[in-house]
Amino acid sequence: MRIRSIAISALVGASLVVSACSGAAPAAPTAAPSTAPTAAAAAPTAAPTAASALTTAPTAATAATAAPTTAAASASTPGAATPAAAAQPTQSAASRITGNIQAIAGDKITLADGTSFTVPSTVRIISLVATQASDLQVGQYVAVTAKRQPDNTLLASIVNVFPPAMKGVGIGQRPMAGGDLMTNATISAVTATGFTVTFPGGGAQVTLAPNAKVNMFKLMTLSDLTEGTSVSALIADGVARQLAVLPAATAGSATTGGAAATSSTSVTVATDPKLGSFLVAANGRTLYKFANDKPNVSNCTGACVGNWPPYTVSGTPTLPSGVAGQLSVITRPDGIHQLAYNGTPLYYFAKDTKPGDTLGQGVAGKWAVVAPGA
Repeated sequence: MRIRSIAISALVGASLVVSACSGAAPAAPTAAPSTAPTAAAAAPTAAPTAASALTTAPTAATAATAAPTTAAASASTPGAATPAAAAQPTQSAASRITGNIQAIAGDKITLADGTSFTVPSTVRIISLVATQASDLQVGQYVAVTAKRQPDNTLLASIVNVFPPAMKGVGIGQRPMAGGDLMTNATISAVTATGFTVTFPGGGAQVTLAPNAKVNMFKLMTLSDLTEGTSVSALIADGVARQLAVLPAATAGSATTGGAAATSSTSVTVATDPKLGSFLVAANGRTLYKFANDKPNVSNCTGACVGNWPPYTVSGTPTLPSGVAGQLSVITRPDGIHQLAYNGTPLYYFAKDTKPGDTLGQGVAGKWAVVAPGA
C-alpha cells in the first residue's frame, strides 16, 4: 500500500539515528546561511545520501584500520609481493531487513521468515509515532526533509521530532539523494504554515507541504518489543547496527491540515448566492485557481505554497456524475503531485478553515473559485 511504503521509507531514514547515537559524537555541523547561498555554500561536503543526514563521521580508529597502505602491509614480508586482499581487508557488508518479530530470547530477535540477529545494548531502538503539525513547538530538535525553493525557503515533506536525549544528532544541513536537503536543527519560531529553524552558523524558514508527514521519535528498549511487532534493521554478521519499529499501516496518514483527500469522489460542486456554482474538495473546502498558472503547470511555489496549498489526492481522481470536464494529476516544480481540473491546477486557501469559506476569492486579483465546466 502507498501509505505503508511512505511510512517505511521515512522509518528507514529515521533508523539511521541509531548508529549516530550509539557510537561517536554527532558529525560536525555544516553551516548553511539563512540568505540565498552561493553554489559552494549550498552544497555541503557530506556525502549526498540519507545516511549523511544522521550518521556520524568514522572514528580515527576506523579510518586507520579500514584501508592499510600497501607499503605498510609489505613491510611484514620484505621482498614479497603483497596480494591486494592482504592490503585491504574486507568487512562484511551490512544489509537491511524488514519483517515481523516471531520470537525474542534475551538479546536475540527472530523474524517470521526465520532470520535472526542480536541487538547489542549500545543500539538504540527507535519508534516513529505519527503526529500533527500543530504539535510542533519552539525548542524542539527536528530532522527536516525538504526541497529548497527559489526564494531560499524549504518546502518540507517529512519532519521528524527527536526526543530531548537525542538533541544535536547530525546537526546542520546536507544534501540527500533525489535533490532533497536534510536539516537537523532547533525550531526557533512556529507559524501558521510552518516554522523557522536555527543551527550553528545558519538557519532556514520551513513551509510544510500539503502532504507533509510529521512524526516523533520515541526511544524504546528491547523489553518493549513483542511478537508481531514490525521492525526494520540494518544487519552485519548477524548483529543489528540499527533497529527501528515500523509504524502501523495508518501511521503515515497524518497530514498538515487535510490537504489530501482519499474519497472516491475527489471533487464536488457547491453553490453560493454571490459566486454561483464552484468546485470544492472531497472534504468540502473551496478550491481555487491561480491566474499566473499555465495549462497543467503550477507557478505557485516557495512562500506562495504556504498560503495556497496544492490540492492532492490518493488513488484515481474522479468527478461526480453530471459534472463535465476531466481531472488529472500534474507534477509541480517542487515534486508534489497536484490535482488539476481541465488542466487548471487546484488549490486550497490557508485562511479558509471550514467548508463554505471562500475567503480566497479575488485575492490580489489573481485567485478565484473554479466554475464547473470552466
